[in-house]
Amino acid sequence: MICAKARMIIAVLSIVAVHDFKIWKKSIGVKVVKHIKIQADSGYQGIDKLHINSETPKKKSKKHSLTNDEKSNNRRMNCQSANF
Repeated sequence: MICAKARMIIAVLSIVAVHDFKIWKKSIGVKVVKHIKIQADSGYQGIDKLHINSETPKKKSKKHSLTNDEKSNNRRMNCQSANF
C-alpha cells in the first residue's frame, strides 16, 4: 500500500497466512491519519469505508466491463505506484 502524500510504503508482515487487509485493519488501520491519501491495490477493496481519503483500482464484474474513465484511472494509479 502506498501513501501518496508522503510517498512511503507501508508494509505489514505476518508469520501465518492472513489476508493483508485483515492485518491492516487490526494493526495500523485505525492509526492512519484521515488526511493522508492512501492508494492500495485491489486486495484492499472496502478500505474506503474505513478510510475516506483512499482509492483502490476498480474491478470489472462478470456482467459489466470497466468504462474508459475507470480504465484510465486504474492506469494512472498503476503508473504512480510504479514510479515509486
